[in-house]
Amino acid sequence: MLNDFIADPRFGARIFLRNPGFTAGVVITLALGIGANTAIFSFVDAVLVRQLPYKQPEQLAVVLSAETGRTGPSKLFDSELRCLPVTFQ
Repeated sequence: MLNDFIADPRFGARIFLRNPGFTAGVVITLALGIGANTAIFSFVDAVLVRQLPYKQPEQLAVVLSAETGRTGPSKLFDSELRCLPVTFQ
């Protein structure tokens, strides 16, 4: 049984050394898979898993401009918005 644990890595190393093209393909495939998995996990963790760094994140609001359809105040509304208190309660 112990001989199998020693023989298997030796056999794998011999196969990889005989076929450098196959070895490169395996290494590139593993690197891309690990990199993609890490990127997707980081995105999901940042967007879906972690809470926002605010006391009451459910009270956050998005201001949408009817003129442009983009987020953020319009130019007309911007001056009025600056006169309001910092938080909406």
